Amino acid sequence: MKNYKLAPNEVVLHQQPVTLQTEKGDIPVEIVLTDLNFIFVSERKNWLWFKRKSRKVAFAKELVKTYKDAPQIKQTDTSVQICFASEDRVIVFENKKDARTFVIKAWEVVTGKTAFERSIDKLKQAVDCIDDTFDIDVVAILKDVAVSGATQALTHGIEKKAKKWLPWGKNKKAE
Repeated sequence: MKNYKLAPNEVVLHQQPVTLQTEKGDIPVEIVLTDLNFIFVSERKNWLWFKRKSRKVAFAKELVKTYKDAPQIKQTDTSVQICFASEDRVIVFENKKDARTFVIKAWEVVTGKTAFERSIDKLKQAVDCIDDTFDIDVVAILKDVAVSGATQALTHGIEKKAKKWLPWGKNKKAE
């Protein structure tokens, strides 16, 4: 990453040589993932002077396209497609493990959350949806199941609903 100046608050999270697939052919580059940017560093020889020139292209993390809070960073085998606002880039890693490590870190940079935190958020959304749809408290039911067993918790929950919904429920006063 010659001649690239990191910002004072910028930290390198992942750095690895990869192959960038372009219309002109495959180009060996180095991908540098920081907490602020995706940086592609390529070197090429100047045949007249036999000097190497490095070219750096940086994309801010905000330029990665998202759909429903999911960054458009897709892994297929050893290749990873990153959809930026201006263009799409496909990079190829040496193995699946390196590609997966990069994708996990890239998602974390773009979303600001780890995979575990995103999974917890999805679970909370599902529980809230069930709570709202069926007008029940899923967490309380699961707590009852853990304490008193599944059969008793389910029958207790059904009795509560019967009292609330049915006109002949137990809470109706005898006339």
